[in-house]
Amino acid sequence: MRFICSSYIILAIFGISAATLFRTNGTLSCPLFRTWCYVAAMFEEDTFRFLDDRIDITVTHCVNNANQVSYHLIGDQNGDGFYNSYYEVALSVTHNCTTRWNTIRKVRNQIHYSKVSAKEVFQTWNVQLIDEGERVYDFD
Repeated sequence: MRFICSSYIILAIFGISAATLFRTNGTLSCPLFRTWCYVAAMFEEDTFRFLDDRIDITVTHCVNNANQVSYHLIGDQNGDGFYNSYYEVALSVTHNCTTRWNTIRKVRNQIHYSKVSAKEVFQTWNVQLIDEGERVYDFD
């Protein structure tokens, strides 16, 4: 009985919430008319970046001579830590749609804040990729 009471106290202190479903879609544009590749990711940012939660990520997709492609990300989260009532959802696209050969860049959107109590969060992010973002060394 003592264990059960202790469990309820712990649940009340830390709070257990229902999972929130996150969905994102959009288009990525690259008007270079050559083969280009990308990785799209959605994650929940934490105060300490090494603790960020990955919600969803695509595999590396390569596109042949198409100047636009659609993407879709979906995943869920169940709470955002102690005394934090908002998710900080970020999206990134790592790509090689650049005018310089053998260059990879990562572009990020602005953080989207969502209440932890939300059942579902939907975002649309359309990105013109050409030469956008900071230079990175890999499609990680």
